[in-house]
Amino acid sequence: MGAFVVCSALGCARLLPGGKRTAAVGSAATASDAPSIQFLGTVHVIGTDGRFVLVQSPVAALVAGLVDGQALVCRAGGNVTATLHVSRERRPPFVVADVITGAPTLGDEVFIEPVGNRSTPAPTAPAAPTPEFRANPPLPSGR
Repeated sequence: MGAFVVCSALGCARLLPGGKRTAAVGSAATASDAPSIQFLGTVHVIGTDGRFVLVQSPVAALVAGLVDGQALVCRAGGNVTATLHVSRERRPPFVVADVITGAPTLGDEVFIEPVGNRSTPAPTAPAAPTPEFRANPPLPSGR
């Protein structure tokens, strides 16, 4: 089985057997280039309070690979409309994401934000508790 080319609004890429992807076709991409943005799906539902969205994705493997707090970006007409974080909540086949900034609209395209381009820090484990400082009790007076 040979390689084939897949094109989207973001450009073209050559897919090799086994799901490996090469640099964009017809570009001068190198290994030192920033990671490419990856299409996840579209905004299908917006919560009534506007604080979360459901993203419908055509690729189940992408949905399964997402982690809590992972950064996503909504775009419409090439402009960023909102930044999102993947929620702990799971509603297959949808991705539940919390709105961090902006105002997404129905039909916005949602992309997985590359780690190297994060506008927000990656989620981290909570720090170990700091020991509480306690002063020694006063010494009794010598009476």
